Amino acid sequence: MATPCGHTFCGFCVTKFKNEAAGRVITCGVCRQPITAFFKNHLATTILGMVDGKCLRCKGTFPLNAAKDHLKHCQEVEVNCNHCGIALKRRDEASHQATCLMVDVACQCGAVFKRAEEENHNETTCRLREVPCPLDCGKKIKWCWIPSHSLGCAKVVQKCPVDGCGQILRREEMEGHLQDEQGRHFLLLWRERSHMLWRANRGQLSVTPLRTNEKAVMRWNIGKRQLPPVAVLQSPVWDKFSRKWRMSFYQGTIRLTYLQGLDPVAVVVSFVVANSDGRKHAFREVLLTYILLAEGEHTEVSTGCQDPPESVTLRIEVTAPLYK
Repeated sequence: MATPCGHTFCGFCVTKFKNEAAGRVITCGVCRQPITAFFKNHLATTILGMVDGKCLRCKGTFPLNAAKDHLKHCQEVEVNCNHCGIALKRRDEASHQATCLMVDVACQCGAVFKRAEEENHNETTCRLREVPCPLDCGKKIKWCWIPSHSLGCAKVVQKCPVDGCGQILRREEMEGHLQDEQGRHFLLLWRERSHMLWRANRGQLSVTPLRTNEKAVMRWNIGKRQLPPVAVLQSPVWDKFSRKWRMSFYQGTIRLTYLQGLDPVAVVVSFVVANSDGRKHAFREVLLTYILLAEGEHTEVSTGCQDPPESVTLRIEVTAPLYK
């Protein structure tokens, strides 16, 4: 490089001048004149191009004016890894990149991490790592496929698909359960079918009741009593058709209440009321062929008399639905 004062220096010396100046005015190393700028010395460059030099590292030869470029590509020059900082020869740089622990690598699962963390990632956090089934079915699956695997895993716990069964068991046991409980499941399905038809009958579907021969007679002996106007008489509790029933009398009305049971029931009911004078009267809801009662619901008839009867006989029959 040439100075305004006409002296020529190599690049090493120019760099040294700048470092020593530390922001102050640079002076020429020969004449001590202030240097405002450095210029390329084309004459010196041309002369150096006529002289061959030899690299002390790789032993290669080159024109001296190309020495700087040679150093940028010389395979024997020591360089530092851009990732881990280790010193190595330039010729080993490519192979080092393949093993450098600080190089970023990408997993098939999409995660990016340092190569030093690869083993830990593959064992603990990779979404594509293989793991044993968490339900211990014996299969190995990719971690990200665990939800899909559970759709067919033999160890998944399921509820029996038959309404009312209530059994909870593993999928591998389901087939045997369905075989062993066929009779019980048939009764449960038949009951559910009946409930569906009764519910439909409350809407537009036309359904007609079928007598089941499940009949009962309940007699309530009240006797001759004088009651205040607000008094309520209650009968004992009857257990019929695996359900509990009770009659009551209040201000001329006889009521039948379905106290307790597992499911709704459709019944045909009629009341025979015997008064203290010996006369009997039969009461029945003539507008309905059956009455659908759920637990806690009731049906009632009015006797037209405020005084309690001497006895009430209830005839009740369970019905089952049947399409017309």
